[in-house]
Amino acid sequence: QPVPSYQVAYGLNPTTSDPLAEVGRGAPDVTANAGGNASYRLANANMSFTNGYYYGTSAASPLWVSLIAQIDTIFADQGLPDLGYAHDLLYTASAIAPAAFNDVTMGNNISSFVFGGSYTTESYDGDQVAITPTGFGYYAGPGYDLVSGLGSPNGTVLARTLSAAAHSQMY
Repeated sequence: QPVPSYQVAYGLNPTTSDPLAEVGRGAPDVTANAGGNASYRLANANMSFTNGYYYGTSAASPLWVSLIAQIDTIFADQGLPDLGYAHDLLYTASAIAPAAFNDVTMGNNISSFVFGGSYTTESYDGDQVAITPTGFGYYAGPGYDLVSGLGSPNGTVLARTLSAAAHSQMY
């Protein structure tokens, strides 16, 4: 995908780490603690806790959904419309108030592979699959990066910044 206008305006030119070095949309846009010892327990339908612990996208996505729902509630109280598609607003909030996001500066997402090779891993259905790691991926660093995007949310600062930006755009 081409680099979206809000990433261009933010000064980004996301480039793949493989030898093709292709330019395109940078992902992720944001992150949340969701791995290692930062897992979550979720409530099930009868509001008792599930037996498992959740991490990765299964934990980070519900965190972001609930944060955006809370911000939408604040917006409704202030007579503002729901955030809707808010990617561009997140980048705007980061530029206006960098403290709206906690910068992630350590870690990487170097986990790509091609099929075939001398390493084996277990697939989702439990079968053993031969792979060769490629070493492609990215390292976290100061500011936006292709590991953690803008960073993890500081909900209070993010809500206040988005609210102020929305008011300036609405009136």
